[in-house]
Amino acid sequence: MALLVGALLSAQALSGQAALEAGIRQVREGNFIGGLVTLNDLIATPPTTVDQANVLASAHAYAALAYTQLGQPDAAKTSALMALTANPSVALDTADFTAATIALFDSLRGPAKQDAEAAGRVAEQAGQFQEAFVAYLRAFQALADPPPPAADARVREKLIQVVARLSTAPLVPQDARDHLRKAQDLADAEAILGGTAGTSAQQAIELRQAIRLAPWWPEATIRYAMVLQKLQRVDEALINLNLYKLADAEGYAAMVARSTTKAAAEARAPAAIPPPIGPAVIYVYWPEQQRGGARQKVMCNGRKVADLQNNRFVVLRTGAGSYHLTFRNNDVTAIVEGGREYYYRGSIEGQFQFAQGAQLRPMSADAARAEMRDQKMKINDAKRTFGAECAVPPPTRRR
Repeated sequence: MALLVGALLSAQALSGQAALEAGIRQVREGNFIGGLVTLNDLIATPPTTVDQANVLASAHAYAALAYTQLGQPDAAKTSALMALTANPSVALDTADFTAATIALFDSLRGPAKQDAEAAGRVAEQAGQFQEAFVAYLRAFQALADPPPPAADARVREKLIQVVARLSTAPLVPQDARDHLRKAQDLADAEAILGGTAGTSAQQAIELRQAIRLAPWWPEATIRYAMVLQKLQRVDEALINLNLYKLADAEGYAAMVARSTTKAAAEARAPAAIPPPIGPAVIYVYWPEQQRGGARQKVMCNGRKVADLQNNRFVVLRTGAGSYHLTFRNNDVTAIVEGGREYYYRGSIEGQFQFAQGAQLRPMSADAARAEMRDQKMKINDAKRTFGAECAVPPPTRRR
């Protein structure tokens, strides 16, 4: 078993290195768009190796070079910042990198301003939103861990507002996604084995680390709010719920609509005759796309359920509980109740499909049904659909 796992890890390392080399070669040859597609695919699913940080740093660095050459300075700065986050000492080959790109990295490596938050305010007021994002991120990461609640909420709010003004949203670091997955694993174990306050507290720690790395990320924020509510830390839960509302107004509205519908149904139902409870149904749909309309991988709790085709949808039946949906490189958590329908809409956002990537958002049932009806959407081809149920994955066997 050890030899098999070692061989698999070696294959992943070779695959990741090969993808990195292919992306670098495309950028060197002047195929900047093709290079970005290759590099951003690698960034979305990096290899699990001890050299992961260096691979990610190089991928982000060459992405920064490509964006510079395409005349997209905001995207270039975001990629350069992510490269330095992965490896602060990432080296730039002067034979490949332009003077402008090297100067960009030098400016980001330089000493932080004495008051990064104040610098962010000045940049934001001047309409320099990328500079404001970098300054606010430095201010947030300079806070103590755990940070003072007031400072934590204030700086995260500024970051979320600035991210909404960027032409290209920053990619969520893989380390942040890893912390969220650990929190999901703990929630799954609690659902199967039962839990204690300690289990929920550990989930809160993992989600807090995800937010530390990506304070603008709505998915980590709402999950953190839910766990804080469970721990009866009501004031903190409310702060994070409001930050989620700011970061993802559509997702928040869909959650409120579901809660309102549930409350109205409970008020109408006779108290002595509870309504029958059946399985929950999750619809994941992929409307007609002007770009990036290729099939998209859909997973539930780590299991692939479909290669979702353009203008198609898949239907997943589940029991009540928490389910982790993955749409290409975007993750959301579906909290479902038996006998209800839930709708999640996939889309490509950003100037190019690789600029921001795939997004998966919860939708109200009425809005989703109307869109699916207007676009005459069809169920996904059976040959491209690999499962019709979301199930709790079996425990991972460890060496």
